[in-house]
Amino acid sequence: MRYVYGCISLFLVTLSLFLGREIWRLRLRSISESMQLSEVRTVFNAIVDDHNNLQRDLEYLQQPDNLEKELRSRFNYRKHDETLVIIVPDSVTSTTSSSVP
Repeated sequence: MRYVYGCISLFLVTLSLFLGREIWRLRLRSISESMQLSEVRTVFNAIVDDHNNLQRDLEYLQQPDNLEKELRSRFNYRKHDETLVIIVPDSVTSTTSSSVP
């Protein structure tokens, strides 16, 4: 009878060690997965922000007046019959040298 209790005790100790090890491995895996999930959420939130910004820009540029304003400011766009005048303030100095050797 003592032999049976010893075998049962050994089996239970072995089972406890095995289960403890597996629980520990699952815990480590859970921590790793949580860190990856956090990184994915950060990237996802950045993508959603970019999408919202692009959507807002698209809505803004769909208006012809706004599109024309952006073209004029970014690319010095002018209408065919307009003359483009660029005024440079006196305080701005030239970065190129005009002296010829």
